[in-house]
This record gives sequence, structure tokens and C-alpha cells, in this order.
Amino acid sequence: MKEVVRGWIQRRIIDLGTHYVLAGGDQLTDLGKINFQRFKDNIKSGQATPFSEYIGVLDGFNHSLDGLNVLESLKGKNAFFLENHTADGPIRNGHWKLFATSYVVKDKTGKEIRWTYGQNKSTIQELFRKPVAERINAIPIREKNGTQGVRDIIKALDSKDSVGLFPEGNCDKKLIRGNPKAGGLILYVAKKNIPIVAIAAWFEAKTWHLSFAI
Repeated sequence: MKEVVRGWIQRRIIDLGTHYVLAGGDQLTDLGKINFQRFKDNIKSGQATPFSEYIGVLDGFNHSLDGLNVLESLKGKNAFFLENHTADGPIRNGHWKLFATSYVVKDKTGKEIRWTYGQNKSTIQELFRKPVAERINAIPIREKNGTQGVRDIIKALDSKDSVGLFPEGNCDKKLIRGNPKAGGLILYVAKKNIPIVAIAAWFEAKTWHLSFAI
């Protein structure tokens, strides 16, 4: 009975959480909202829900891409993707980046990005973020020191998964200083000779921009 109640509460919290993220940022088109609803419903039903399959969420927005040759050179290979965490654009806190970047990377390299996902297991976030992280195959960072999260990132990269990280940690309308712990992880990955791809992401004039560089 407890699991039934927990499941019901979890689904309601997912509804509230997705309503919250949709209430911020540039508004989606009607078709974009339908695609986001499909994304949410699949998470609630327990289905695997990779971001790359829901690019339709960004229907109606223009886009500009640069550095696609970088991704084409990584066809079939895994890489470590580092992206700035701009707060601008569709969906609160610039979460359009997850859909857009995942789609472009999967299209050009054949690999889905496993994003890192901050998750405080001691709060109500657990009821929202845990099922989301599981459905999108994210790597949760659950401790303040991030120790286990770093181990999980390294394990994923060693398993030939592509991993996405926002070195700034928090989103902001301006580029902010990166987390020093992210710097240590980047150095480790560089020493392992795993390709590191820097992604500049920004949004202006109803257009999302992504620029890839190694």
C-alpha cells in the first residue's frame, strides 16, 4: 500500500514540477507543449525517455549550429561534453539545452548523452528528480561533495558512454565561474585521452544557438 501511495504522490509531484519548468522562459508553441506532455507522460509511466527523441518540444523556434564537423569526427565514439548553463530560452532555467544538445549530438555521433543531474536525496526533490533521472538515464549527483557522482561519471565514460556536464553547476543569465571540482574531473578525463567537447549555448531572437569545439 505504501508503494501505491508513494507512486501516486510521485506522479503528482512530477506534474507540479513540469508545470513549474514550463511556466518560466519563452513559451512553447502548442505543438511544443504536446510534445512536452508526451515527454512527461512517458516519465510518469516509467518508460525510458531520452531527450534526443523529443526535439519537437522546440517546435517553432529557429536554430543555428556551428562546429558540426567536431561531432561528425566522433561518430560512434563517446566524449565528455561541457556546456555553459545559460538560463535564457524556452523552458525555465534554459532547459531547452537538454533537448537541443541531446538531439544534435545523437544525430551526428550516434550516442545519447548521459547528463549529470543534481539531486538532493534529503528533500522532496527526491520524489521528482529520482524518477526523472532514471527515465532519462542521467547520472545523479546526490552528495554535497559529489564524490559518488564523480565515480559514476568516470564509470560511465569508461563504459564508452557520452556524458554531459554543466561546469558552472547553477544556471545564470551570464557566464559564471565553474565549480573547481568540475575542473579536477575535466583534468582526469583529459589524462584518459577521452575527447572533451566544449559547447557554447545561447538563446536570442527566438533562436537557439549551439557551437561545438574541441
